[in-house]
Amino acid sequence: MNRQSLTRIVNLILCVLTATFALPGGYLYVIPVQKAALILFALSAVLLLVMSRSREKGQAVILLKDNLIELTAVAAAFIWMIAGVTKWHGLALTCFRLLILPFAVFWLVRQLNERNMIETALFTRVFFVAMIVKMTARLAVEILYLLVLNREQIYWIYGKLFQTEIMFMGDQYPYARIQCPTDLIAILIIPLFFFSRRLAKRARIALFLLYASFSIIVASRVYWLYLLIMTGVCLFVYRKKISPKEWAVIGLAGLIVILVLGGPIVRAVSFRFSSNHVEAADSARIIQAKALLKDIAESPVFGHGLGATVSSYNKLRGGILVYELEYLWLIDQLGIIGFIIVIGGIYATYVRRILAVSEIHGLKKRMPRHISPTAVVLLFAMAEMLLHPVINPAVMGIKNGFFWISCYLFAADQDV
Repeated sequence: MNRQSLTRIVNLILCVLTATFALPGGYLYVIPVQKAALILFALSAVLLLVMSRSREKGQAVILLKDNLIELTAVAAAFIWMIAGVTKWHGLALTCFRLLILPFAVFWLVRQLNERNMIETALFTRVFFVAMIVKMTARLAVEILYLLVLNREQIYWIYGKLFQTEIMFMGDQYPYARIQCPTDLIAILIIPLFFFSRRLAKRARIALFLLYASFSIIVASRVYWLYLLIMTGVCLFVYRKKISPKEWAVIGLAGLIVILVLGGPIVRAVSFRFSSNHVEAADSARIIQAKALLKDIAESPVFGHGLGATVSSYNKLRGGILVYELEYLWLIDQLGIIGFIIVIGGIYATYVRRILAVSEIHGLKKRMPRHISPTAVVLLFAMAEMLLHPVINPAVMGIKNGFFWISCYLFAADQDV
């Protein structure tokens, strides 16, 4: 197989991997299609890079210098993983894999893109279709739940068909409120298309209405805040381009939404801010914070090793240990030193590499005279992803890493 053929295969597998993020959890029945696509992509990408390696002298030294931060973060994570294993932390290997695997895939994507082997335009189109399918399907399920479906049927769809656990929020909440790990990707990345030159004005308006509806039914307070921010950005950018007639149409559409869904939306908002369920969730975070801070105080500098847990507060979700306050949990494992080297190194790499390919959108090392709306959305998305682990998990796992891969490829696509 020649290099050109393998390049096409790698791009095809990347498209398949991207399409799997339309699924609630990456499974179709019992088939782990997302994991399979990820493994195939990693293997084929490594093979392609090996076939494309330069034979010039000194290339190894150049590669080492260019990836010094990445190598330091991975090496440090390995050391803390060994520390966790020696302390018999059962999750040491799992936490190492969840931290480093998405980071390694990001590195592979970057290496391929720097060699002009990634079709970024194809990636953005596949991503767009996948997220449209995801949001439309979620809306359809929520509407059917309001009309005909019951909870047992919802459990079957997500539990049996997609192997994903869901949790209802009580009888007072009007919607099913199905949340999936990949929701955050759609919430943060889709606004990049609001200013895409590939979409007509009507398509962008329709996309915004779909996005707004999806953001509302997911019923996350963080997502609602982000929706308000993106709405403000859109209104500011298009304030001089929207005619009075179009403002009237937008107002009429909003009025119809309020009349049809106003009651359930008001009940949903009230429930998410003042119900006993929300108070219990917030109280649980406080209890979790106290337990983690107490454990951190025992070894604040170097932590307890990867995989360390707090026995007084262990929460299982889908058989996996979950801490909403993920940054605190990582500090408990890595300590302050390890957190700076590993997590700081990983995020510094993500942001630095994305900004390096974002000059087309006005993101340069020095403050430009003009920053495009796409660049503004990209900055908001990255900022939210950096802040999200303060209250919700958003660091470990390929689903969170795929956000950074998507940002990188979107920034590299000149026609977004």
